[in-house]
Amino acid sequence: MMAHKPTASTSYALGYFYETLARWFLLLKGYKIIARRYKTSVGEIDLLVCKGKTLIAVEVKNRKHQKDSYYALTPYQMRRIKRTLLLAHKKFPQFYTIRCDTILISPYKWPIHILNAF
Repeated sequence: MMAHKPTASTSYALGYFYETLARWFLLLKGYKIIARRYKTSVGEIDLLVCKGKTLIAVEVKNRKHQKDSYYALTPYQMRRIKRTLLLAHKKFPQFYTIRCDTILISPYKWPIHILNAF
């Protein structure tokens, strides 16, 4: 029997579900959600959050195994996210510092939050 390959709409729904899970995880850790799927002319950030005076871009990665989630983030994606965060910082200048975090999600595992991931 062949494995079912997710369609675009299924992948979108799964991505949205995992971002929701990450959002609740961050809320429980005391972060404030500023935007979800924050888009600019140079890219998109899954979750734009803050804690204290720090503005944070959070990339959510989900794979069957958590170690695969970490390697799913490419150097190209990291550059786009950083550029997008710099534009977001211009819109939200009240924050003194910025950083990029990653949340790795796998089925039946607690999410892993990597601060200052890249």
